Amino acid sequence: MSTKKRLNLTAKWVVPVSDQPLEDGVVIVANDRIEATMSRSQFANTYEGEELINYGEAIITPGLINLHTHIEYSALRLFDTDSKLFDWIRGLTGRTSAWTPEQWRQSALSGASEIALSGTTCIADCSYSGAAAWASSQVGLRAIVALELFGIDDSLAEQRWAAWLAHLEALKDSPNLNLQQALLNGTLRFSVSPHAPYTVCPALWRKAHDWAGDNGVPILTHICESVEEVNWIASAAPEIDQFLQAMLPTGLPNSERLRWKAAGQSPVELLASQGLLKERTVAAHAVNLSQSDITLLSQSGCAVAHCPRSNARLRVGRAPIERLLQSGVRVGFGTDSAASSDDLDLLNEARFGIALHKAIEPSFSTSSPQLFRMLTLEAAEILGIGSEIGSLEPGKRADIAVFKISRGAPAANSRPYDLLIYGQCQLHDLFVDGKKIVNSGIVKHPDKTYSGQSNLDSQLAPPIELHYSNVMGLV
Repeated sequence: MSTKKRLNLTAKWVVPVSDQPLEDGVVIVANDRIEATMSRSQFANTYEGEELINYGEAIITPGLINLHTHIEYSALRLFDTDSKLFDWIRGLTGRTSAWTPEQWRQSALSGASEIALSGTTCIADCSYSGAAAWASSQVGLRAIVALELFGIDDSLAEQRWAAWLAHLEALKDSPNLNLQQALLNGTLRFSVSPHAPYTVCPALWRKAHDWAGDNGVPILTHICESVEEVNWIASAAPEIDQFLQAMLPTGLPNSERLRWKAAGQSPVELLASQGLLKERTVAAHAVNLSQSDITLLSQSGCAVAHCPRSNARLRVGRAPIERLLQSGVRVGFGTDSAASSDDLDLLNEARFGIALHKAIEPSFSTSSPQLFRMLTLEAAEILGIGSEIGSLEPGKRADIAVFKISRGAPAANSRPYDLLIYGQCQLHDLFVDGKKIVNSGIVKHPDKTYSGQSNLDSQLAPPIELHYSNVMGLV
């Protein structure tokens, strides 16, 4: 008979999210699960003689959940801070096209480590190379890694889908022990990411949609990130024609092979008309939306991963979060990639977003507890794993963050959510399934020790001229 191995954590505050904050609270972990939360006095009476790990002036919370990442581009931080979206993508693919598998892995490892240091325990990552699966399992993060899917020609949907499945199977068969263990214990799950409506035709998207349903995983995608995308789907946009022309070895398919577009529909309307918007769809960005689009997103149950800093950096606009929330659309936050944002800290992302929305829409209001819930329990529910993580409830997996309260914080420390949201805390320890993956602000994993500074050259591969088909695989 196995015996429970208990880990008893206490601090100034315990924030379960699903219940009111506990002052001088205790979180009791048994093996990989949360057994209980209670006051310190109650713990002393119930668990007499058991050892407590006392973090003192700190806040214990569930681990944060980042709904949209591309950690494999982390080595390209600041490679281009001025270009708009499509020129930026060309620069990104130009640099990564020459990367070796090891460069992809090391770039992803840098991102996974940085994410852990922000207090994030779970990511939903859109991965071109699949390196995100290796890196997240090395660091010990919980991850849903959605392999990106591309293909705009309906007639080639079967061929593109077969290539995607082969890529997935190759990753599943990886000899890496950490990756295999993560698959076995459920901290790593694979999914699919049809890149966007302008790079994936409906026939191919349907294959991804059906596969995700059969496997019980969310679909991760980009929707309505740019005005150009909206215009191209509805009728035409020269910028996207030129972009795709550069990406395709045989040029842009003729109109007959693109018969699914130019029907006067928005990207959201196109997907909805094809039955491809479902509750398990997580749409990143969702910036350029009409009220009709918002209604369709609400009716479908589709969720939005809000990435305000990437939206600002790439100058695609500001997502209408106020209207999305008012319409009942589920919203969480994502940092996108280190190549398109300042950092991979989810609290920084939320802090920027809430300031932006309040500045532009003064009537907009959300409390610190509501915002933190979007970063934890609501994000878990969006990914379909709310019964497993996102709050410190008995029976849930022990994904836990411990934030030390800054010395300059208000003396009373009576509002822990404000301390978290408004930058008065620093991550100290992080646990996934009850196993510590950050110890006193240092990420430890089998190959390296990481304390926040990447030793990777930000230009792992120099900019080069190339044919992009080997990068995007659009044909």
